[in-house]
Amino acid sequence: MPSLNPPWPSGTRGVLANRMFTTARPSCARSTGFGGQVPYCLCLHVHRVALLIDAQLRLRRGSLPKLRSPLPCDRHRHHFDGDRGAWDRVGNNGAMLTRLRDRLVAEGEAALRAEPGLVRFTGDHEADRLLNDFSDHPHAFVFAALVDRRVKAERAWMVPLLIQQRLGSFEIRDLEPLSEQRWLSLMREPTPAHRMPETMAVVLHRATHRAVTQYAGDASRIWADEPSSATVVRRFLEFHGGGPKIATMAANILVRGFHIPLSDYRYIDISADVQVNRVMARLGFIDERSSPDVVVYAARDLNPDFPGIFDLALWDLGRTLCRPTNPRCSECRLNDFCAYANTHRPKA
Repeated sequence: MPSLNPPWPSGTRGVLANRMFTTARPSCARSTGFGGQVPYCLCLHVHRVALLIDAQLRLRRGSLPKLRSPLPCDRHRHHFDGDRGAWDRVGNNGAMLTRLRDRLVAEGEAALRAEPGLVRFTGDHEADRLLNDFSDHPHAFVFAALVDRRVKAERAWMVPLLIQQRLGSFEIRDLEPLSEQRWLSLMREPTPAHRMPETMAVVLHRATHRAVTQYAGDASRIWADEPSSATVVRRFLEFHGGGPKIATMAANILVRGFHIPLSDYRYIDISADVQVNRVMARLGFIDERSSPDVVVYAARDLNPDFPGIFDLALWDLGRTLCRPTNPRCSECRLNDFCAYANTHRPKA
């Protein structure tokens, strides 16, 4: 049997590795009957974990010139078609990932400094004007955010205008008396306003009730008086149907699009949908099989003060250029930094 004591590194990771190795040893010996010896595969796994932890610690101290952790990981190697040089130039180059992160953060900060204007959601001027009307119809923005799922974004954000046209009003005082059945009728007829009219009718009925009872009919109180980012996200989460992705998306749009002042941006996470996941994986920040939670924590690690600052940029790339098949890498402004693009260039 191979030696069960690989050469542990010195310093922090050596201590961590030896602790994990020692901790794992007794339980493995009892459960596997190895007579006090840990299976070699577990030993190597503990060693790898220790290496990754040490890399993270050294990165935070600024003493790691080339970083393979947290990502890209070895699973990206199948993209490289045997081109080991490409892997060394891109996948193993922490400096390139750092430059890419800095580029995305700079773009996000520029958007925050841009002159505010009409935020475009649908391509329909009347619908967008209603969604931008925070003086008289702030609930239009809130309601549209709550129904933005399982359909294209443009269709979801058209819902407030469709309800206004079918009911003849979108005043909160006219919406509040509506029954759940009446909401269902408005969502269904003459054509479905959403892919899931029954579900969204319940969401909008309860959202109206909450806007009236908790915010006195003025949904802009959700973000009034410069609250913390955690407060704004929590308030959206308290709405029926307002999951983490919707809540952070809404807070992000308020800050980025409408320049609503908050006391901080620390809890505005990236919205880990299929577009964002794909782009982050191809850029090399995460593994392509990563769960939404991994995507969120990777963004927090990249920019802790505002993890969602590059959410829109990645989402837009995913919808337009970085498609699942036949991505248009040559048109992407990030292709010089992108692991995927650098390994799929036409060979000279």
